Amino acid sequence: MKKLLLITGCVALLSIFINARTQAMPPLSAPSSQDSQTESVSVPPETSSDEPPYLLKEYDKRIAVFERDKETPLYVSEVYVSELPKADRRLLQNGIPAQSKKELTRLIEDYCS
Repeated sequence: MKKLLLITGCVALLSIFINARTQAMPPLSAPSSQDSQTESVSVPPETSSDEPPYLLKEYDKRIAVFERDKETPLYVSEVYVSELPKADRRLLQNGIPAQSKKELTRLIEDYCS
């Protein structure tokens, strides 16, 4: 029962945090013709749309969620990596990519249960 409450709490907190960050972002708008004439936007070569937006990895000996290219985690769970099997610990050291919020939620449920 405690495990179920912990999992539910982890998923709920993560969902609230991600939704709050998504809503805080300004809406995207198409550039006007005047903007396109005066300003050119270049995308850095290291940024790729193929990269996953989220990464599940170890932080402060616990499982944490990071946004791509961010040093500070979005969420840090109460689950210590040392409690996991060796293979899972290795995966978390390198980072486990998540392409969507749904995939991220599934990974958190898998590792926090």
